[in-house]
Amino acid sequence: MPHAPANRVAQLPGLLAALVCLAPCLCGQGFIGGSLKDMAGGETYLPEPAKVLAITLPDDSHPFNEICAAQWQQAMDALADGREPDTPFGGLQSAVAAQRAAVTEAGADGSFRLEGLPFERRLALAAKVDGLWWPLEREQWLTEQQPGAEVRIPFAFIDNNAAPWLREHILELSLVLREDLKYAGITILETLRFENPDPSRAALVKLSLDLSMPPDILARHLPTLYGSQLLFMQAGGTPGDTQPEGTPLARQAWKFGGGDFMHGGGAVYNKGPQFSADNWHPLNVDALKMTGAGDTRFVEKPSASARAAALEFTRVVPPARDGKPGTLVLRVSHRAGVPIANPGGKVALNRSFPLELQGAAARLAPGLTLQALVTDGHRKLYGDKYVSTAPLAAGQAVQFIIGLDDDAQAQVAAFDIRTTEKPSQPKDGSTFRWDMMFKVLAVIFGLAFIGALVASLRWPREKQLQRLADLPASRAEVLAELKALQEDYEARRLPAAAYLEQKQRLLNRLIEFDTRAE
Repeated sequence: MPHAPANRVAQLPGLLAALVCLAPCLCGQGFIGGSLKDMAGGETYLPEPAKVLAITLPDDSHPFNEICAAQWQQAMDALADGREPDTPFGGLQSAVAAQRAAVTEAGADGSFRLEGLPFERRLALAAKVDGLWWPLEREQWLTEQQPGAEVRIPFAFIDNNAAPWLREHILELSLVLREDLKYAGITILETLRFENPDPSRAALVKLSLDLSMPPDILARHLPTLYGSQLLFMQAGGTPGDTQPEGTPLARQAWKFGGGDFMHGGGAVYNKGPQFSADNWHPLNVDALKMTGAGDTRFVEKPSASARAAALEFTRVVPPARDGKPGTLVLRVSHRAGVPIANPGGKVALNRSFPLELQGAAARLAPGLTLQALVTDGHRKLYGDKYVSTAPLAAGQAVQFIIGLDDDAQAQVAAFDIRTTEKPSQPKDGSTFRWDMMFKVLAVIFGLAFIGALVASLRWPREKQLQRLADLPASRAEVLAELKALQEDYEARRLPAAAYLEQKQRLLNRLIEFDTRAE
């Protein structure tokens, strides 16, 4: 017995070594097995080794299928190699701090197995085939009761020599005229549709789209205004493929982790795997399947005004299926403005497509004009009553000139006159009428009494916003209206189109207050 402490001390190194060996088993014993699935439907055979990577996402990370709708390819390369990513991983403002959980190589038949995975952590999987990471959009969740899972990760071989069809480019323009803004707001919604007729291989599209932005907004601020000044999506498949999940978290879908930028709050996720229903995205009006392979990057471009930015898409057009070509739809909503002080001003938007454009169309709201000039041709491509079906050569530049028509210019000029008029002053020597004063006081007390009766009633949303549009409001009132509007939308009492339009009106009012404060 006297020698027992010495024996225990001698045993400490062995115990420490055993604990070190046991630590991986304690922190992670789960596994995920499965295979890679070729979208083309043939037998999967990989001529080159393919990496399969599992990463753990933080509890507050936005869903993995949202991450895959932004920038993520280079970050996945770094995580697979055990390096710290030096490029943002998903999102527009800040990167998601993901960590590598396990990496392996798939066999020639596409089979794989990942081991040593942690329990009760959000796990995201992707496989790198043909130079691109292909995501398993559904996150996985392992527990001691269910320590394993079987999955199939879809992918497609890329034909780098293929030239998919650029079927159409649709330009939709809408106008917002309000007296309390310094500019007439113009919303630019662009839709590009690509098709791939090859049933055995996918095609890759690389496209850069310059973005417009309203006056007084700099390019570096645009990501913080995602959802109001900028929206984008990429999707494919057959309309109606997706269905809403109807969960409370679905209302926070496709915000890239921001949740509510105006009020400084983000989406709060419950414990477990997360997934954003595709047709909760405001621009996914066709309920298409949101695609994940490839990147979508927001890029600030060098310019003297610091107002130049672009979206760079590197996305896949899937193989044809069931006799129908594979489709990729890119849709971008951005905004511009014509200053109130210069109602005859124009907005210029330059476009150049890497593929031959087979069809083009423009849809204008009342109050707007549009012309488009083709470089080296100066021929009219679009117009108020003109739609072009003639192909536009690949790489050929087009400049869109957007402005206000005569009626809208007259309305804007009237705004400018009213905002610059000085209030009339009483003439010298005028007599003070006591009877008028008593009448005014009586009206004021009567209105106060009526206001007290209806103070508890909630006005319809349209009337509240109309009141903000007609009468001056404080910054606090605008923030309160933004919060109430968000609650109405999340409760599905407002359609997406009305929500976006009304939110934009409130944001414009907020920008106006901030500009005046400066």
